[in-house]
Amino acid sequence: MAKCNKIFVVNRMRLFLIVSLAFAMSIVFIGCSAHVEPLRKYERLSCTPNPIKIIYDVDKDKTSETLSLNDAMSVCMKKNHALQIARQDIAIAEGQIRQAKSFSNPEIEFGISTSSAANSVLNITGSLLQPISLFLPKRRVAIEVAEASLDRAKAEIRRFEWELTVEVKRTYFQTLLLQNEKILFEQSMEDSKTLLTATRRLKKGGEVSRISELLIQADLIEAKARLIEIESLLTKKRSELTMLIGENPLPILIDGRLEFPESVDLEHVKFEQIYATNNPELYLRDAEVRLSKLEQVSVSNAWWPGAKVGVQAERDAGGDRLFGGLFSMDLPIFNRNQGEIQSRNALFSKAQMERTRTDFIGRLALNRLTILLNQALRLISLYRNEGLPSAEENTMLVRKAIEAGETTTLELIAANQRAISAKLAYLRARFSGVDILLDLEAVLGTQVFDLEMGHVAP
Repeated sequence: MAKCNKIFVVNRMRLFLIVSLAFAMSIVFIGCSAHVEPLRKYERLSCTPNPIKIIYDVDKDKTSETLSLNDAMSVCMKKNHALQIARQDIAIAEGQIRQAKSFSNPEIEFGISTSSAANSVLNITGSLLQPISLFLPKRRVAIEVAEASLDRAKAEIRRFEWELTVEVKRTYFQTLLLQNEKILFEQSMEDSKTLLTATRRLKKGGEVSRISELLIQADLIEAKARLIEIESLLTKKRSELTMLIGENPLPILIDGRLEFPESVDLEHVKFEQIYATNNPELYLRDAEVRLSKLEQVSVSNAWWPGAKVGVQAERDAGGDRLFGGLFSMDLPIFNRNQGEIQSRNALFSKAQMERTRTDFIGRLALNRLTILLNQALRLISLYRNEGLPSAEENTMLVRKAIEAGETTTLELIAANQRAISAKLAYLRARFSGVDILLDLEAVLGTQVFDLEMGHVAP
């Protein structure tokens, strides 16, 4: 009877060990799995860029020194200091992946003991322990977190590069606008000088008064002051462009005029689809959400115990040797990482909210920019078709009236000022339209217009 009970107990123990082993293996292989979807692949959806012409004068002596827009962007990608620093984040993330895939170093211990008794025995003990990942998915999740950090770093660089591309274009065009304004006010100043010389000659003959001379002189002083202000702004803007592209001294920019088209054909552009696929900020948020989710899984599994296995050897003075095995494991009884789990849950929710907010802001910007672009095109068309022709015709009629003795010089001064104002407004309207297109590019994450660089003979 006792023998039967013993066999029964042994069988029960074996069954218990088998079930325990199966349960442990299930924990090892599936207990800590991440179950996180992979990050979507970043593939740009291109759209046909709308051509915008830049017409510039060619100086054969300085053609090789001029800096085109494409050259400026190319130099920026290679020499921008902030971009070079940011790219180091990729190397940092790659090092973290390598570290996550590495195994822990073994631990070795030695011990010598003896007693003060007459028959004291010298004992020498040594042990070799190797930390192991008792739950294999913990190591896998740690590697996935490191890989997700690398994906996020690459997404951050991609966003930074696109922001720099748009900013270089914007600063380049702003510099070009100031160069055009400078040319415009230089022409205005030359006209004022010519008019002042003619007025002084007429004053000597008694045909005009001193008041006319003073008014024209005041108009000339105003043109000179405005020219100095533009030169100061141009110096500042060239300095900003130098900082962006990382090259000093800055080469000469092409002096030209921007020919903005009468209409921009964006009807075929699928804004929503391109935005959802191309926007680098949205892609970065997706990478951050995935990283936050993996970190949430990682800290949830952090309280699972680790283990160390090894061998132990002992030798006493008598030459006796003893070998054995070692196994140690921490016991997460009091601290199960609940505070860190709560923190990571909140960070994951925050990342999701930021992604939703980014998507909302981007789609709102698309609607706003398309409306602003249509308004800019209408304004450009108004200045081109009505404003400029009217101002030029008015100036011509006033000049003829002065020659016929029908009006005074004051009318010509006013006509010139209106003509300059109309040309300046038309110039700024064209560059304002380009600025809106740049904002559209920044949101879409792809090029929506292309530059056709042309020249006229000197």
